[in-house]
Amino acid sequence: MPGLNNYRLIKRLSTGLVDTFIAENLGHSQEKYSVVRVFNLSAFSIQQRQYVSNLLEESSSIISKISPHVQVAQITNYFWQEPAFYLVETYISGHGLDVEITPGKRLSESYAIALLQNTLIPLDWLHQQNIVHGNIHPGNLIRRQQDGKIILTDLGRVKQVWQGAIHSLNPQPIILKNIHYLPPRSPLDRRTFDSDIYALGAIALQALTGLSIQQLANPETRELVWHHQIQIAPGLSKILGKMVHPDERERYRSAREVLLALETEKADLKVINQATVRISPRHNSAGKNQLNQPENSAEKTVITPSMPNQSIGKLSLVAWIAANCAGISLGFYLSWVVAYLGSFLANQTLVSAIFGFTFGLVLGTSQGLVIKGIIHRGCWWIGLTTLASSLGFFLGNIVANSLGNLGGELVKGAILGGILGAIAGIPQSLVLRSQLGKGSGWWLTTAIAGVLCALIATIIPGWGIPLGGIMFGIITGISLR
Repeated sequence: MPGLNNYRLIKRLSTGLVDTFIAENLGHSQEKYSVVRVFNLSAFSIQQRQYVSNLLEESSSIISKISPHVQVAQITNYFWQEPAFYLVETYISGHGLDVEITPGKRLSESYAIALLQNTLIPLDWLHQQNIVHGNIHPGNLIRRQQDGKIILTDLGRVKQVWQGAIHSLNPQPIILKNIHYLPPRSPLDRRTFDSDIYALGAIALQALTGLSIQQLANPETRELVWHHQIQIAPGLSKILGKMVHPDERERYRSAREVLLALETEKADLKVINQATVRISPRHNSAGKNQLNQPENSAEKTVITPSMPNQSIGKLSLVAWIAANCAGISLGFYLSWVVAYLGSFLANQTLVSAIFGFTFGLVLGTSQGLVIKGIIHRGCWWIGLTTLASSLGFFLGNIVANSLGNLGGELVKGAILGGILGAIAGIPQSLVLRSQLGKGSGWWLTTAIAGVLCALIATIIPGWGIPLGGIMFGIITGISLR
């Protein structure tokens, strides 16, 4: 296997019992980066190093042979190189859920349900292969930038072996950073399927309550105290209560059981934007992912939201209206300046496209600054709005100019506003649909809002443009709620 000379450690992610780095792949890997975890054995004797490295290698070998799943980071390499053992894992471009789930920020039931289902699918895949993750906490659940899916990383099997080795060297109690994600009545050195379920349930409760895991946990017993903190759907409350029950005999035994419970309670949970996945009752020894490739009639259907479905909320609605007012006003005035500078061009339709590009960039940016709080790809929103606005002004001017003297300024303005709103709304709807489960008919909403905005701007001289922006923000903002 390749050694350390195939990796260049470029960024330290964490320190502690294990040092974790982002590394650049210097070998023939198709991926540019990897995550490298370093287990420093310098404190052990030569004989102890050999023994511990063999244990670490054995555990790493088991994990590396897991059948691949698109939502589980793979172990790509492991090796011993004096004085440390190195474990190499697939690098996932994205962010940990500790960025989304923060103290003081309450997230919706839809978010919690999507979190559960999106994570339970790969977790079920591990459980079917008799693998316990054993190290679930928000920082190890990565929201992949590419598609927004949650990826399981840093499986705990190797770390458990390492903690045992450290304890044998120094019998002092080891302080576990994420101890509150472990069931309170179970031995700390024992990880089971239901301990994975407990950890995931605890994370969902963090999201719903806006409390840290330390605030949720009783300081003496470590049991989670949460029922009085939130009011949620009875079905969801029942499922979470069983997931984090302090008595392991009362908890779900596997990820599959929780998925089936979510299916049973689906009417009460009111899940929006449902995507159907299949789960079959048995693991396929051939290694196929049965969640995506159903093979028999005994399958159950589980509903899973592709992404958390959120709304803008009351406070952000005001910000959204303000952003549209500012974006449309500044966009129009700045676009007039740009169009004037480009007026030497013979093709005035091209000038209108330049006008539209500038307008879309300003409006898209102002909207993006607000909407980035509920979507994970604000740059897509800005870029698509800019390009669509350029196309909308280009086509809108062609249509309006083709009317000649048949339509007055009011009619031409309404046509231009409607075409611009519809064309800009189409790519925006794709972003909303993939990120929030909203977006159906968004293009129609933006078209209507565009017509009204243009009419107000034409009828009312001076203040018409900012007033039109406010109207546009109100209509589209209500649609987002």
